[in-house]
Amino acid sequence: MKLHRAMRRTEAGWCRLVGEIERGAGSRFEVTFSFHEADATLVADTADAFVPALLLPAMAAGEPLEIVPPVSPLLLRRLPQLQAIFSSWFPRYRIVPVCAQPRAESASPRAPGVGAFFSGGVDSFYTLRKSLLGETQEAPAVTHLLFFHGLETTLAARRGGEASEARVRAVARDTGLACVAGTTDLRTHFPLPWGEYCGAGLAAAAHALSAGLGSVLIPSTDSYGDAIPWGSHPLVDERWSTERTPVLCDGAEATRARKIERLVAYDPLARRNLRVCIENEGGDFNCGRCHKCVRTMIALCALDVLGEFETFPGALPANLGPALADDDTILLEQNLDLLGRTGRAPMLAAAILRVLRGRRRRLALRTLLENSLAAPLLPTLRALRARLGQRRGA
Repeated sequence: MKLHRAMRRTEAGWCRLVGEIERGAGSRFEVTFSFHEADATLVADTADAFVPALLLPAMAAGEPLEIVPPVSPLLLRRLPQLQAIFSSWFPRYRIVPVCAQPRAESASPRAPGVGAFFSGGVDSFYTLRKSLLGETQEAPAVTHLLFFHGLETTLAARRGGEASEARVRAVARDTGLACVAGTTDLRTHFPLPWGEYCGAGLAAAAHALSAGLGSVLIPSTDSYGDAIPWGSHPLVDERWSTERTPVLCDGAEATRARKIERLVAYDPLARRNLRVCIENEGGDFNCGRCHKCVRTMIALCALDVLGEFETFPGALPANLGPALADDDTILLEQNLDLLGRTGRAPMLAAAILRVLRGRRRRLALRTLLENSLAAPLLPTLRALRARLGQRRGA
């Protein structure tokens, strides 16, 4: 995979950072990061954004990566570490040769802007509220909220993007911050699993704005204590930094439930705009049934504030089973702890405990079988179970 050149274009009310890329047997295409012309002063004229954008796709394809334009020396030095981390976490990624030249860096000061990626979810609101309270120590106060179309999903697959952007703009307006809404076709060309590619994709978007942003915050997904292999992670996010624009993982000192308990549950802006839904059946609101909605609503119930949140239904769904079954064990345990500390909604706590106990029993049984004389029979038993499941579904 080869980046031939990166260029900045202004046309028809848009300012774009464009990378001309060659992949495989001479196939060429362009990857673009597009912004409204009003944000043109923020848009970079370097190739730095395409280093995180291309590294994991090259590793997944097992192709050497060549970058013709010079790029950040700091970012280049960190690529061996990043490759080592991702190849150890995810088998699909293989360590590949990287051919690139470091840019001669000037001693000019960083740009004054500070960006924070903002989706409207719990992690985003926690990072924003911390900044407004002056609690973000790694960077000055946030000046710009960043929202992108085409990062988490392809542009063709996005649903509710305009409504989500409108909410982000409303939050920016209410806090006196600027809002930068970008569009990219990055995921159209590189449809890697977002859970693996998210940190690299966000870093690429951050560096596309490095002419005006001297730091960019990525709200943490997990806490330091709960962090698992994931594309955005305290171990890797900051390794995507350049001399011009450090990329900072923010909020990993708190679990998701602690973020809600400490700041988000009492934030008037979050009460009007919090958006966590993965189903989008609620349109501009939250569906109230998917596992992310239910998880968040349980925490709000534990704090007795669910009725204060305009974007959620006023009550949990009658059948919690499917949503709890789909949720992550660590996040279920966090909500169980929160319910235990507040002493509210014991029936919710009991429902979560049943799910967790069932998982523990299944894990114990699987461990026993895998370490017993019956282990050679497991593939046959799994195949039989799959056939029975197909027959029941016929």
